[in-house]
Amino acid sequence: MDEIPVAQEVLQTLSIRQRVCTADALHTQTEFMRVIHELQDETVLTVKGNQPTLYADLATYFADPQSRYLQAETIDRRRGRIKVCTIKVSTERRPALIHRPWQISSMILCRLTFLCYTERMANCRKEVHIWTHLGILTLLRQFQRSS
Repeated sequence: MDEIPVAQEVLQTLSIRQRVCTADALHTQTEFMRVIHELQDETVLTVKGNQPTLYADLATYFADPQSRYLQAETIDRRRGRIKVCTIKVSTERRPALIHRPWQISSMILCRLTFLCYTERMANCRKEVHIWTHLGILTLLRQFQRSS
């Protein structure tokens, strides 16, 4: 049985109204987003290679010097390492470069970047793109609390 339609069906039977829903990148699908939106819920979904056009759009958006976003950064110097976490949150709703059907008016784009430096380990870098309904200030506050 395919997990994607089953998850969309199960969502409609749950009493999750006005909650924040997270799911695997597998569920970053327009139909999943439509169901969540109808339930008046919030979402935080990662975007990976299973949505190559959306992933490329997000990478292009944050690489563009004309893009408008807020940025926050935390630095952790504990346990013999330096870990720098950065979040960029778009301030534009429905950026023009995002292709349909992903142009959902209430969605916010984010990019999290994690950099880690240690004396014994080579530098590591990880980037995560996020597609969410959560407001900009909520995202920045949660980021600063969790880092």
